[in-house]
Amino acid sequence: MGLFDARASFRQAEHRSARKSTVPPRSLQSRRNGVKTDVSRLFEACSATPHSARPRPQPGPALSASPPSAPAETGCDVFDDAAIYCRISKDEEGDAHGVANQEEKCRKLAYTLGFEVGEVFTDNDIGASDKTGRIEDAPRPSYDRMLADVRSGRFNRIVAYSNSRITRRMLQLEELIQLHEETGAQIFTVVSGNDDLSTADGQRVARIKASVDAAESARIS
Repeated sequence: MGLFDARASFRQAEHRSARKSTVPPRSLQSRRNGVKTDVSRLFEACSATPHSARPRPQPGPALSASPPSAPAETGCDVFDDAAIYCRISKDEEGDAHGVANQEEKCRKLAYTLGFEVGEVFTDNDIGASDKTGRIEDAPRPSYDRMLADVRSGRFNRIVAYSNSRITRRMLQLEELIQLHEETGAQIFTVVSGNDDLSTADGQRVARIKASVDAAESARIS
């Protein structure tokens, strides 16, 4: 082979190598052809669809100028007015410290239960038993006024430190049960629990407690 033939063979080999490097693989060329076909079909579909019939993006919710304000903290929900009743049989010091202590604890209970205190009724240095000899001489004016307000609809809840602060007489308990039946008023106490006067079991428990209080009053009088 002469020098001229060797150079010709070398150029032919370079040409074949260049052609191989510029022609993409068959699989890649097929994918490119497929993409071109899909784009063509999409263009044809868009051209055939009227502009008015094309779906339009829906507007999102309007953005408020300022974020919503957080709800105010009120401690607890207020349901309705409650009356607080405080009573001490004997205030030997005359400083009303006992009824003031009862009021403080009753207010805490009312707040826990979500009641708004409408008024505090206080009978200081006044007994609640017919054994003290003081019922006829010194009736409980605040107690009677509170019951009148309950009957008028001003209050439907009574909060007291204990059942014995309200009454130590069985007859007065029956009057309270009748008051509940007439008005739906309920009694809540700090240390004696809450007797549901709307049920027979609740009334039975309340009568048992009242009998114990009456016996205690008779024993110490």
